[in-house]
Amino acid sequence: MSTPIRAAWRAMETPIAPLSRQLLDALEAVGVSPPALALQCQIAPQRLSSGVTPAELDRFLCAAWAQVDDSAFGLKAGQALRPERLGLTGLLVMTSPTLLSALQRKARYSPLAWGDRYGVVVNDRGVDVVIECAVEHRPYGPAKVDMEVSSLVAMARLFTGHTVVPRWVGLRQAAPPHEALYRELLGCHVQFGEPENRLSLRASDADLPFLSAQLEAGQALEIGAQALLRQRMPESLSTRTRLLVDQLMPDGEPSLERVAAKLCMSPRTVQRRLALEGTHFRAIVESARRDLAEQALTLGDAKPDELAWRLGFSEAASFYRAFKRWTGLTPGQARGRRPR
Repeated sequence: MSTPIRAAWRAMETPIAPLSRQLLDALEAVGVSPPALALQCQIAPQRLSSGVTPAELDRFLCAAWAQVDDSAFGLKAGQALRPERLGLTGLLVMTSPTLLSALQRKARYSPLAWGDRYGVVVNDRGVDVVIECAVEHRPYGPAKVDMEVSSLVAMARLFTGHTVVPRWVGLRQAAPPHEALYRELLGCHVQFGEPENRLSLRASDADLPFLSAQLEAGQALEIGAQALLRQRMPESLSTRTRLLVDQLMPDGEPSLERVAAKLCMSPRTVQRRLALEGTHFRAIVESARRDLAEQALTLGDAKPDELAWRLGFSEAASFYRAFKRWTGLTPGQARGRRPR
């Protein structure tokens, strides 16, 4: 196993973040016991709130989804917002001066809990929140996105005191059985089968002041959140970028724009800072493709043609040429060398 793969494996086994309290509360509300479920998944129950690995998170959520048996669970759970259970990121959101600043803080500090990642885009019409879910392909993935969208709308309404209605919501998933519930709860049109998950808010709503705004408290909380974020996130931007590229790769080749949004930076800033570290975005994507391809072929996890699609190549021939350039072998030769 190559050094980058070993490093990525160690990173994936490190407890990175706890589950959101809102999710745990929502499971309890439908009769699922998170502590009992954690034990079933061979996870110490206290680690749900102190930090679990990505593999443990996936086991837990797959088991939870099997017990929930409700396609609309995420949409309903997102509406059940309890301010006293929001945690550090939630407190930062509550003390923000406006809805826009709250969204920006939520995007910046979302890695402190196992939620989805956000990109906040301000434009002439208002503000768009782009939601990136690294596990959207998993059985519980669409419900996880539903919960994020629904909770953002609930947050906007609760802390502004206004019935905020999004201009538009676009979701990557196909229209689910509970399609009518979106308009009932969100109050707007929802378009399915879109290229990304996007919540669009009006400029007048983005500027709404928060009833719970506390300037000094927010500044103090942000100091603590920044310190915690530095502990949990790798220091070098190239390492952070590589981890994000690995997370996004199952959905095809990640773009600089998507990665920059998850880093809460502009694409130009990402490129400039990567250059200071002696690399660039294309090189990181190329390295990730190579390592993932070698690992998958060595383990026999995928056929070369399937792997080409998973890594974002437009055609299998392009992947074959790239792999031969990387390793001097064809994908078939590399697959034939896997250990028995």
